[in-house]
Amino acid sequence: MEKFNISTERLELKLLQKSDIDEMYAALLKDPKITYLLTFDPPSCRKDTADFVNWMIPRMPEHDVLWVVRLKGEFIGLIGINDIERKVLAWEINNGNMGYWFVPQVAGQGLATEVAQAILKFGFEELKLHKMSARVTVGNGASKRILEKIGLEKVGVQKKHFFRHGKWWDCMWLEVLNKKFEE
Repeated sequence: MEKFNISTERLELKLLQKSDIDEMYAALLKDPKITYLLTFDPPSCRKDTADFVNWMIPRMPEHDVLWVVRLKGEFIGLIGINDIERKVLAWEINNGNMGYWFVPQVAGQGLATEVAQAILKFGFEELKLHKMSARVTVGNGASKRILEKIGLEKVGVQKKHFFRHGKWWDCMWLEVLNKKFEE
C-alpha cells in the first residue's frame, strides 16, 4: 500500500483510514456548505462520517481509492478515483472517475489543481487506467476549471441529472484518455 502515498510540491496524500474520521467530521461540521452539491449530506453526527469511512475502506483499492489531503500536516480535504471499472463481460474498460472536496480556506491557491494532476498521473501510471472521467455540476466554474487545467475535456451534459435542494441539476461530463495524458 506504500505506492498509494503521494507527495506533491506542497501536499501529502495518504489513503483514507479510520484515524481520519475525526478530522474529516470536524471539517464537514465546520462548513456544511462543502457538501451543497456533492452526493452526500453534511454529517449530523460523528457516526455518519465513521459509517462512510468504514464502508469505503474495504472497497479500496479495487473499486475506489480515496486519499486524505494534507497541507503542512493539516487536513484540507479528500480526493479520489471512484467507481473503478476494469472489465464488463468481454469489454476491457479500465476507467475511473475523479472526485474531490476541499475546505474553503484553501480555495484560490492552486492546491486542488496540484493534487488533481497528481491523482490523474497516479491513475494512468500506477492503476493503468485507460480513461479518467469527472462530473461537475453545471455552474460550478471553479471545479470545471480545475479539471480543464489538468487536461479533461467536456464530452457532454447530463440534463437534470440529480435532484437536490428542491430542484433538478445538470451535470457536465469531462474525461481524458491515457494516450492524451502521455502526449
